[in-house]
Amino acid sequence: MRTPTLLPNKRSDEQTRAAYRMLRDCFHYALNTSTCRAKILVKYFGEEFGPDGCKMCDVCINGPPEMHDFKEEAVVFMNVLQAQAGQATEGMDYNSTDCYTSGRRNIGAVPDFRMAVSYIREKVFAMTDKIWWQGLARILEDVGYIQEAAEIPRVLIQHPELTRAGLNFLSSQPDEEGLYAYPDAATLLAISNPKSFSSSSEWGRGWADPEIRRQRLAGKTGRRKRKRGSRKQPAGFTTAKERLSAILSKSKRRK
Repeated sequence: MRTPTLLPNKRSDEQTRAAYRMLRDCFHYALNTSTCRAKILVKYFGEEFGPDGCKMCDVCINGPPEMHDFKEEAVVFMNVLQAQAGQATEGMDYNSTDCYTSGRRNIGAVPDFRMAVSYIREKVFAMTDKIWWQGLARILEDVGYIQEAAEIPRVLIQHPELTRAGLNFLSSQPDEEGLYAYPDAATLLAISNPKSFSSSSEWGRGWADPEIRRQRLAGKTGRRKRKRGSRKQPAGFTTAKERLSAILSKSKRRK
């Protein structure tokens, strides 16, 4: 296959998939926090680096972060995906890649990542950032619990759907076992700086509170636009040439 061109209208569907696959590999390489970067690069080209790391990259020097148990959030996320897609275990067609083929490939007929995360943040986990859930989606995709439903995957997963392994995880999950994984760089940033969920409906309801309304109105009145002062034109002149001559003669007298 030919190398993907940078012009989207010159690419075939297969080349577009290859281009996004390479972009995703670069993106995951940058967010990696647990594997030696030299190992990742060598493995990308089909070779093995060896048992030890390079001892020179940031991961080898700083070490991996503390592992986090993502089981609780993963179960909620996957249940929302299952409910959003109206999935049921019966009647699904499984293939050799251990993923089911649902037949829903048109926009609007597959789970939407943004809608799922918005629902979860509003109803369950208000203090988790969207970036955090993108990191969780990458972890679930790596372990094979979800997959991209769109025909052409993007850098960030947009339409996640459950795989056969994901459905098995939901139906038979031991209480004592967790889902431990290393958070990537984006997830660590979201953990250290959480942002609470605030919807437009909550902002609208705030106007009903007299104190909130007073503060918002006070902030608006404090940002009044300054009126631009109009320049006074020399009196007794009607044309631009006469006004310009008067201004020049006045400046010469000052000199």
